[in-house]
Amino acid sequence: VVPLLSLFFSELFAVLVLEAFVIETEFGLQGLATVTLDAVNARDLPLVVGVTVAVAFAGISANFLQDLAHRLLDPRAGDDSV
Repeated sequence: VVPLLSLFFSELFAVLVLEAFVIETEFGLQGLATVTLDAVNARDLPLVVGVTVAVAFAGISANFLQDLAHRLLDPRAGDDSV
């Protein structure tokens, strides 16, 4: 279970963020995807960069949480004697 968790957590988080953008766009829901798409169409560079940085930070945070969970769930992960 631990290897699967450490392998798939970041990827699942990335798919979740991407699917949120797709669902908001396809179903006409108001959200971050709508704001981002409007900003791209209006060439609002600060907003596009801000959303990109926020999504990148969320991905980095998910990767960090994945590493912490792996270290907590697998006692061999922090063992440097091997």
